Parts: sequence; structure tokens; C-alpha cells
Amino acid sequence: SSGMNYDFKAQYHYFASKTGQTEQEFIASGNISKKFDKMLGVLDGSLTVYKVDSVLSRLTATYGSISEQVLRVNPSVKWTADVASLQLGVNVTAVLDSKTDAKFYLSPKAKAEWSPVPQILTLFAGVDGYVKQNTYSAIAAENPYADPYHDVANTNYQYVVSGGFKGKFTPKTNYVASASYSVVKDQHFYTINQFSGQTPTTTVTTLSNTFSWIYDDVNVLKLSGEVLHSVSDNFSIHLLGNYYSYQLKSIEKPWQMPNFDFTLSGIYRPNDQFKFTTDIFVVGKRTALIENFVMESPGIGTLHESAMDPIIDLNFGAEYHFSKNLNFFCKLNNLGFQRYEQWLGYASKNFNWLAGISYRF
Repeated sequence: SSGMNYDFKAQYHYFASKTGQTEQEFIASGNISKKFDKMLGVLDGSLTVYKVDSVLSRLTATYGSISEQVLRVNPSVKWTADVASLQLGVNVTAVLDSKTDAKFYLSPKAKAEWSPVPQILTLFAGVDGYVKQNTYSAIAAENPYADPYHDVANTNYQYVVSGGFKGKFTPKTNYVASASYSVVKDQHFYTINQFSGQTPTTTVTTLSNTFSWIYDDVNVLKLSGEVLHSVSDNFSIHLLGNYYSYQLKSIEKPWQMPNFDFTLSGIYRPNDQFKFTTDIFVVGKRTALIENFVMESPGIGTLHESAMDPIIDLNFGAEYHFSKNLNFFCKLNNLGFQRYEQWLGYASKNFNWLAGISYRF
């Protein structure tokens, strides 16, 4: 036996919008690993072929199609002992865009773990970096109200340094506490335009119904805490909280980005057929930027800030597993009847529900 393991897969994604854009994405990826004495060699790689049409190119300011190919190669070596592990490698990314020259990115990849008290306490640390491809469908999912002709630049996470500890408080209670510091280039922040004009008797103000965006370089400190507690064999509780601190290079604030979020979830399984879930989501205050343009003075705009209230959302779900392949589900969303704004000017739906059937072939 060569001692080599491998895994290859391919996927195709198609997306179409009501405003005429179509996106196609093909991803081929693979993983190869082989043992060399006490060391494990690992090679991860992927090729993404992407195309979208009927968008406004950020590079040429013309409407048409955009194609992009992203090649990622991540070689690394890993050592594992009884209570510790260490992985060292690099991330190499090449981005070939139809509208500009090829770009190459290189970042370190390292991960270390040590368990001074196995299963009770594990310390971990890591360094990473990657390019986040902001495809058309990814931006549409992130903000459905973004300009439909959007072409948002990729985000470069130059370095992500992280560390923390995890383990068990009790046999039924797991915990994770971590911190990360990210150096990010070309992060996009959503803004919105407002237009004002004079009539003979009054001033008419209209808020745009789609979002624009601006870019900035930002360093992000993220503190996270997570607890999973099994109350019984059938009922478990999950708590997750994140705190964010932003150090911006040019803009004043991280527009429409929260400084914290919190999730409390409960899962109850009375038997193998039924599953009930409940979730409470809390998102902290945010600040939005409005750029006001006066119709009588083209090209001249003033900036205004708008405070956005916190988000509190309560949801409930139920599933019935009729058979191995057939499931019935129901989701009740926004049980608090809150008209919160995830994005400025767009209040969420009041109480809403979704029910359906899923079948696995």
C-alpha cells in the first residue's frame, strides 16, 4: 500500500435574478494526503470557473459579462502526538479576471493544538489567510437590496491570527472561547443614496431603494464564546456570542456592521421521528451612512448618519421524519412580531411561516 488517501469532487452552481442576471460557477476540488514516517503530507486544491452577465463592471464601467478563474493550492505538513498536533503550510491563490491582469496571493497556514488535560482543556492557535470571492449570488444572499447590477471586488484576508481554548466543564457541557485578529483588504460596506429636490411649496426627499457600497481596509478583532449543554438525552441548549471591534483605514465607521451578536438555541428530540427547535437571535446596534444629493446641484452630496436599532428575533421549527427519505417540516419566524431593519429602510416581515416536504433520493 502506498499509504496515500485522496478525495476529489466537482459541483456546478446556476443562479438567475429577476433583473436579468445569470451566474454560472463550476468548482473542482481535491485533497491528497500521504504519510511520511511520523509526518502527514497534505495537498488541498481547487479550481473555480465563474461567469456572470448583465452587470456593471467595476473596472470598465460598462455593462456586460464578467468571467473569473480562481486557482487555490494549499500544501501543508502535519505532526500528531497523543496530546498535541501541529500543521504548517501555505495558501497560494491565483485570480484571473477577464477585465484585468492576473493577481497572486500568498499567506501562511499554521494550526497548533495542545491538550494539557485531555477532553477537559485544549489550547489552540492558528494563522491563516484567504481570498473571499464575492460572486454575484453571494452578494445577493448577503444583501438582497444591493444594486442588481453589482460587481463587488473580492475581499483579501491577508492574515487571520486566532487562538483560544476549548473543552468540557462537565460531562454534559462543552465550551469554546476564542479570539481572532484579521487584516482585511478591500472590505465592502453598504451605503445608500438619498435625493432631495425643491418644488414651489416644499422639499421632496426620496431614498434610493438599492444599496451602493464603498471599500476600505480594516483590521477586525473578534472575541467569541460558545457553550453547548445537554440537559438530557433529548434536550440540549446552545449559546454563541461574538464581539467585534473594527480599526478602519479611511472611512469613519463600519457602516451597517454590528459590534456584537448573540444566539440562544434549543433542540428537543422526544424520539427518532420528531425534532423541535427554537432560536433567539440578537444583533447589536449599527450605524448606516446616507449620502444626500440635491437635484438642483448635481455632483454635490452631503453625508448623514442614521442609527439602527438592535435586532431581536425569535423563531420556532418542527420536523417529522416519516421515513429515511421523507421529511415534513414547519418554521415559524419572528414570533416577537418585530419590524426590525437588517438593512436600512427595509423592515423585516412580521410573523411569517414556512412549511414543506423534503425527499432524499
